[in-house]
Amino acid sequence: MSPAKREAFFARLAAAMPDPKSELEYATPYELLVAVAPQRFDELAAVAGRLNLTLTAIGELRRGTGVTWALEGLSFAAPARGYDHFR
Repeated sequence: MSPAKREAFFARLAAAMPDPKSELEYATPYELLVAVAPQRFDELAAVAGRLNLTLTAIGELRRGTGVTWALEGLSFAAPARGYDHFR
């Protein structure tokens, strides 16, 4: 998309919704999942605290293949298939 088309697109969005709200301003059953480098977690936690947001560390990314999770010292391998949203 060219810069001119992009500018026109955002101008139409602004005209249609001059006071947009983000998901961070509403209470919904959804949560945002983000990945952050371990050395930046404290920085992100400080920002979340200033915004009165709850931040929960749920795991870590490691080099390798596949997906595993651990609970109470036991590791479990995730199935090698994706989630079907239409099932």
